[in-house]
Amino acid sequence: MNGRVILLKQWQDKAGLDIKTIEILTKNKSAPRSVIAFHCQQAIEKYLKGFLCFQQIPFNKTHDLTALLELCLQKNSAFKLLNNDLMADIKLYAVDPRYPGEEYEPTKTEIAEYIKTVKQVKLLVEKLTKNR
Repeated sequence: MNGRVILLKQWQDKAGLDIKTIEILTKNKSAPRSVIAFHCQQAIEKYLKGFLCFQQIPFNKTHDLTALLELCLQKNSAFKLLNNDLMADIKLYAVDPRYPGEEYEPTKTEIAEYIKTVKQVKLLVEKLTKNR
């Protein structure tokens, strides 16, 4: 296995842990939705970074999903299928809700959309990297 395939798998494995956490938290009706949103953001970030590593596209250290998505789009137009506005919403959960200050708890509908987006990103990256 070459280095870029190994990196892809490592990023996907880490994203899988976030997905597992999302699944556990969504079964608990009292789980804070901002924490679920954080893990959605993290899973998407890791899938996008895995794709970029696989394509050998350098990226800055960032949690900005829209910036990562833009880099992915430069390599493959299939990323246009993803909702850029929704990515901008989800990226807000990378840092701010983890610290004191303004709190925002996403709605159940927003969480459902975030989870749907995680699944779309996962499937897209897996499809585009299938023939490693």
